[in-house]
Amino acid sequence: MPTPLNTLRPGSPASRHFDLLRGLAAVYVMIFHLRPQLFVTSESAGDAAAIKALYLFTSLGYLLVAAFFVISGYLITSSILRSIQTNGWSWFHYLSSRLIRLWIVLLPALLLTYVWDSLSMAFFRTDGFFAGSLDWGTFWGNLFFLQQIQADNFGRNIPLWSLSYEFWYYMLFPCLIQIVFANTRWKKAIYLVLTAAIGYFVGMTILAYFAIWLLGSLLAVVPLVKVRSRRIRLLLLAGSVLILAAALLIGKLSDPYHQLGRLESFPLYFGVGLAFAVLLYFILIFYNVHERVTPLRRDKGFSRWLARISYSLYLTHWPVLLFCTYGFGYQTWQPDLLHLGYGAALAGGLILYAWLVASVTEAYLPSIKAKLFKLRPRPGGKPQGTKPEQGRHDAAPKGGV
Repeated sequence: MPTPLNTLRPGSPASRHFDLLRGLAAVYVMIFHLRPQLFVTSESAGDAAAIKALYLFTSLGYLLVAAFFVISGYLITSSILRSIQTNGWSWFHYLSSRLIRLWIVLLPALLLTYVWDSLSMAFFRTDGFFAGSLDWGTFWGNLFFLQQIQADNFGRNIPLWSLSYEFWYYMLFPCLIQIVFANTRWKKAIYLVLTAAIGYFVGMTILAYFAIWLLGSLLAVVPLVKVRSRRIRLLLLAGSVLILAAALLIGKLSDPYHQLGRLESFPLYFGVGLAFAVLLYFILIFYNVHERVTPLRRDKGFSRWLARISYSLYLTHWPVLLFCTYGFGYQTWQPDLLHLGYGAALAGGLILYAWLVASVTEAYLPSIKAKLFKLRPRPGGKPQGTKPEQGRHDAAPKGGV
């Protein structure tokens, strides 16, 4: 008997909440990078409570990597298990879909990184900062998801690190699933060996953080309880938000210097991931209900728009921000109203820039996938020329901070 899946209903309030969380997470990452680049350190910003709160709120970005991994794990797991249950699983379709989704923004982002970093070197004499990070070896390493394993981030583009984590999780999880679902012992043995080989290749740190990604996988299959009382629903939601806030604060206070990627910090990130998974669980219980919506209405709205540009925003904002901060003067602004307004204007400009990039990249993803999958039908019977199933995971941002 197939395992019931907690898949998102298209157009449901839960679907919109997931879109909003993905989009806001990407915006927050951009703000998390923007504030220390433009403004003085917290020690030089004064003792005002509002300023202290602002600096604290904008310093939790690294911990949000756990939230990215949980959302990704849930969406990818739902898609894989749905394909297996409908006899539609195929490595060709899966790898093609994942690589197109990743590369359609990653390749332009790498090229734009080279352009912006070259401009920074030309105008601001920052050759030393970018030394050894703009060569072809690093470019190809990032394009094939080897950053943090065999290569540095291309052009010091900080967010690129998490794509290697995400990609190898995309490889690990199907191998684990096929150990269970493969129809012969020799296939199970092959997938077992392949899983071990990938784990050895990526190293213990990436493998440890895979546990956070698997929290999202649990959301796809764990039974959803029914809660009818509106008051209890509100209490559970409020409680999960407070638990998440507490986990973030504990992580911040315990790891103030953001020892990201270190095994010693893994428990802190796992705690944040677990708290975030609990919040998503309640969203699925309370809001994953059918609503009568037209396809046009389903594809509109602020949440959907923000989710659609989130991946582009995540990958492209850093080189532009770095160029601007070199031009403005590195960490010279006080957090007064005037300069906070300047910062907000720059943040808006970065979002607009990401929208422009998404308009010429991610906007064409459905048509590219439709043309590709016309060439080869899915296993289990979809004839050639049919449009492949569009999973919600196509809009997911790839990774962390």
